[in-house]
Amino acid sequence: MDKVKRFNTVDEAENFLKELAIPLTTGSTRHTVGIREIAQRIDVISNALVALDVGGAIEQLYKAIDGIHGVGPTLRAKLVFYFIRCFGIGYQKIDTNLLKSFSLDLAKEAWLASRLEVLQRNGIQTTTLIEELTKLGDPFAIDLLYDIDDEELLIFWLTYGSFSGGQHRNE
Repeated sequence: MDKVKRFNTVDEAENFLKELAIPLTTGSTRHTVGIREIAQRIDVISNALVALDVGGAIEQLYKAIDGIHGVGPTLRAKLVFYFIRCFGIGYQKIDTNLLKSFSLDLAKEAWLASRLEVLQRNGIQTTTLIEELTKLGDPFAIDLLYDIDDEELLIFWLTYGSFSGGQHRNE
C-alpha cells in the first residue's frame, strides 16, 4: 500500500508542492494563495456546511468561501452547486429561490454559456429558464446543459423535445 504524505502545516504542504515544481499558477491566478486560504478557513467552511445541512443557511456557506483568492462568482457558484446538489448537503432544507443567483453565476461558465447561447438563438432566455427550473424546485438543473456536447443534438431536442435520435417523444 502506498504511503500518503501527511503535512503538519499549510507551509509544509506548500513547500512540498513547490519542490515538486507543480505549476500552481494559471494566468494571473496564484492557486497556492487560494489553497492556503481554504486551509485557513477549513473550520469555518466545515461549520457552514453543517449549518447548511441543519437549517439551509446558505448565506453562511457563501460568506465562508467568498473572497478566497482565485474563487470568483462562477467557481463560487460551482462550489455551492457541488455541496448542495451533488453532495446533497442541505438540499431538502434550502429555499430554492435562494439558489437562483448562484444558478445565474453558474450559467457564466464558458461551456454552459455556449449552450445557453444556442437556447437564446432559439428563443429561450437564461433568466426565464432558471425561473422555470426554480418553480420546478431545482434551479441548479441548468448545469445539465454541461452534459450536452453536441450542438446539433441540442437543436434537435429543442425542435422535437427528445434526445431519442429522431423520434418525437409522443410518437
